Amino acid sequence: GNFGQSDPILLDVINLTAIAIRRLIKMAKKINAFKNMCQEDQLALLKGGCTEMLILRSALNYDSDRNMWKIPHTQESTTNISADVLKEAKGNLYSEHSRFVRNFDPRWRDENIILILCAIALFTPDRPRVIHSDVVRLEQ
Repeated sequence: GNFGQSDPILLDVINLTAIAIRRLIKMAKKINAFKNMCQEDQLALLKGGCTEMLILRSALNYDSDRNMWKIPHTQESTTNISADVLKEAKGNLYSEHSRFVRNFDPRWRDENIILILCAIALFTPDRPRVIHSDVVRLEQ
């Protein structure tokens, strides 16, 4: 079918992913070390680390009993999205993600720990198209 008639759940996922990516960019821009890097390296690090950071963040809202994410919008409203939507993705994203979140230690499902892990994922010097990998390595 054409895009206008696509699965509304899939559209939710696309929209939520776009919002999550914007949040990751905002988070990165709050880190002085990141702000001080050249724009090419900022872009390379964000592009290279985006998927890993999204998966880390998804562990916060994942309900393993129901195999779904509970996405909070406000204190009263949440959206529940089944992890089955990942079966639509290319490759073995569904099984890899399932394995990751099921093995993710519940004690680590904490906003601050996830933020630290995201910063570690962001400052990976061997991403494609990083120009000053030495600078990134120093910031790790």
